[in-house]
Amino acid sequence: MTRSHGPTHDLIAWANSPAASRVALSSTHPLLRAHRSIGELVHACWADADLAGRLLVALMAHADSESVATEAALAILAPRLAVVIARWIRAGVAPDDLDDMEADLVVETLALLKSAPGPRPPAAIADRAWDRTRKSRRRHLTHQSALGHLDEVAANPTPDRAPAAVTAAAIVIDNYRNGRLSLPAAQALWATGVAGRSCVEAAEQLGCAPTAVRARRSRALRALAA
Repeated sequence: MTRSHGPTHDLIAWANSPAASRVALSSTHPLLRAHRSIGELVHACWADADLAGRLLVALMAHADSESVATEAALAILAPRLAVVIARWIRAGVAPDDLDDMEADLVVETLALLKSAPGPRPPAAIADRAWDRTRKSRRRHLTHQSALGHLDEVAANPTPDRAPAAVTAAAIVIDNYRNGRLSLPAAQALWATGVAGRSCVEAAEQLGCAPTAVRARRSRALRALAA
C-alpha cells in the first residue's frame, strides 16, 4: 500500500509556494516585520537555527490573533520532522501506522511550541516531539490488552454495565479487527466513548497529550462515519 503525502510534506510545500510569498503577518514585532512574507521568514529560519528559535517565540506570541502564525511555526520545524518520518519509513512502519504517528508528531510539536517558555531551538523541539511520539507508540504496542479487555466486556456484559456501552465496545472491537480503525484510534475511542474517561484521563492512560487523544478520537469517528 502506497502512502499519500502527509501534513509535514504539505507544510514544506506551502512554505515553498507562491502563496506563502504573498502572505505577510500584520504584527508590529520587529523580528516579524523584518521579513516581507511568511515564505521569506520560513526560509530564513531554515537557514539559521538561532534565528528560528527567536522567531518561533514571536510567532507563537501571535498565534491566537493570527492563525497563519501557527502554520508558519510548524513549517519552520517541518524539515526536521520530515527527517524523523523518513527514519520511520526506512524502519518499515506501515502506511496506516505512519499516518497516525505523523499526526501525533505534529500534535506533540504544536503542544511543545505552545507550552515551552523562552527561546524554542528547532532541534530541541523536534527531538522532544519525536521522543514523546516514540514513547506513546511503545505504550500502544505494549498495551494491546486494552482491546482484549473489550472482547471480554462485549462477550460477558455485566448487569451494572449500560447496554449502550456494551454496544459501543463491540463496534470498536469489530472495526479494529476489520482494519477500519488503527490501534491508537481504537484505544482513544474506547477510553473516551466506552470507559467514559475524559481526554485528560485517557491521555494519562495512553501516555500522550490530551490533544492527541482528541485527534485520534476524531479520526476514529470520521472512519466509522465514512
